[in-house]
Amino acid sequence: MPILRSPRGLSGVTGRYYDQKTEARAHPQAYDRRFRQLLWSVTAKLTGLSDDDEA
Repeated sequence: MPILRSPRGLSGVTGRYYDQKTEARAHPQAYDRRFRQLLWSVTAKLTGLSDDDEA
């Protein structure tokens, strides 16, 4: 079973995107509300969830 570890300096850090070991911005589509809604809708349809089953 793999063991996940993180540097002590990242304790409590959430919602960040990293490219290799460097903090970076995600692809511009990740910040596009309409695209995120479309992605959720397609994912819900493919997995049998409803659009109302948001996490």
